[in-house]
Amino acid sequence: MASISKNVYGELLIDGLLTQDDIAFLNQIESNVNVVLKNTKGLSSEILKKITNKKIIFSIVGGLEKSKTKYNDEIYKKRTYHS
Repeated sequence: MASISKNVYGELLIDGLLTQDDIAFLNQIESNVNVVLKNTKGLSSEILKKITNKKIIFSIVGGLEKSKTKYNDEIYKKRTYHS
């Protein structure tokens, strides 16, 4: 089971392998939220396709993390965030 927590920016941080329960939780979120994947090991496109919630925007820690000030620029967000 993945560890899912919120950071100070309101983003959901996910670390670990996603289970069916995790996917169900993500699909039930009703407000816009950034989901930061801390580790992509074991995440295939088949697993990610099961997350159908249009209110989720994915990021990868190595790509963009709001705690890294230089990544708050709009150009980085456009390049690294994917719905």
